[in-house]
Amino acid sequence: FLGVLYSGLRAMLGGDGWLDLPQGATIALTIGWLLCAGPDGAASDGTRLIALGLRLGVRRDLPSVHRGTTQAQAISGLTETAWAVVCGEAARLSKRQAKEAILDLIGDR
Repeated sequence: FLGVLYSGLRAMLGGDGWLDLPQGATIALTIGWLLCAGPDGAASDGTRLIALGLRLGVRRDLPSVHRGTTQAQAISGLTETAWAVVCGEAARLSKRQAKEAILDLIGDR
């Protein structure tokens, strides 16, 4: 199912159609959670996707997203200091740069 999420994210943020930054950010956040929880060593990509999704502005009207946004550092598996560094890097990006960073990070997965 990650393939479907990657495809949807590319279409949402990188396509020629309708651009929905909050929805794309929420998909990036979700993929990030899954990568952090998975056994395949992609936690660093997952952590960056979580931080970039938060920077881009995830949807706030979905109750299921609330816990993941308030507990993002714990989900990432990073220490508070390391999480602050990742979030600081994401915070320095414009929304356009964050969107491009998400697309670069997922590549052709």
